[in-house]
Amino acid sequence: MPFCKCAFFSDARFLSIASSAAHNIAYMSPAGVFDIGPSLLSDRLMTFPFMESLRGAMDFVGLNYYGQEFMSGVGKIRIMPEEEYSDSGRAVFPDGLYHLLKAFSKRFPALPIIITENGVADDADIIRPAYFTEHLVAVAAARAEGVNVAGFVFWTISDNWEWADGYCPKFGLAAVDRTRGDLKRTLRETSYKLFKDVATRRQLTQEQADAAWGVYADAVRAKRNRSFCRELEGTSGLTGFSGIDEPVHRPLVSKDWRVGMWRPPPYADPLSAVGRHVRDGVFGAVANALGYDVAELSRKWHEFQVKARKHAAQKAKEHEAKQAAKAKRSPFGDVKGKARATKARELDAEDL
Repeated sequence: MPFCKCAFFSDARFLSIASSAAHNIAYMSPAGVFDIGPSLLSDRLMTFPFMESLRGAMDFVGLNYYGQEFMSGVGKIRIMPEEEYSDSGRAVFPDGLYHLLKAFSKRFPALPIIITENGVADDADIIRPAYFTEHLVAVAAARAEGVNVAGFVFWTISDNWEWADGYCPKFGLAAVDRTRGDLKRTLRETSYKLFKDVATRRQLTQEQADAAWGVYADAVRAKRNRSFCRELEGTSGLTGFSGIDEPVHRPLVSKDWRVGMWRPPPYADPLSAVGRHVRDGVFGAVANALGYDVAELSRKWHEFQVKARKHAAQKAKEHEAKQAAKAKRSPFGDVKGKARATKARELDAEDL
């Protein structure tokens, strides 16, 4: 389906072309417990109102998605040390695309969704391969649940000018040498070959996704640094909406941000920090009383949680089977069967 990134056409020759707007969205999260309100407000003001204002005038919903923003107060974004970021300061969060696709599909069920921009600023080409594959996995997960995603546009072919950050972030599958008059392009081979292969074959394999993640994991183990184009205010980790002309260096973060694997970072506010300190102290005291070190007790606690969830999932399945057998004998059927089946799947999905 052809489309353009403009809200309307005035020329009658173009009336048969699908039209919409490309709306920039992010997955909003609070940096601390006191930021829950500002985060919810930002989400309410920035995620849906613009597209709602175009309801009835769109042929599809166009979404630009790059990542997650951790709100800290009003109008400030905190860089969380536990999170991986693009060069342009957006937290890498493929799960966010899945959640937002579901949310927009619920609001606009009659319209297809086209991801008009999705990509990552990554001069070193370390994050980009897995970023690309994991966001495709997020799209596939949403489509498997009935979301009508009709198109995906990767951002972008070659390094470009960013309104807030200038030329500092490098989004391109090809690097641009702006010191040369001919603006020589050089392919970022790893991402370019991956993108070309997926686009040509129109499929993503598990082997490709694993290899892409391996590029990132190997760089983390090697303790490599990468570029960062956001200016922080002092040591607070806060950043506004302006970038810097020359990048600073930031280490890669050892965190699994693949679809379904991401876990939220601890809240950054002082009250939450005190709470964690008290919790860790109690946990340490219990470990000493039982004759374990903290790491060993933590491992045993995690094993207990996994076993408990497995046991609950097994009991749910057994109960579901009993109810299904009972429903076969009943003229009214099993009214709550679907709800129980859904709960069993949710239990299965947790660390099993």
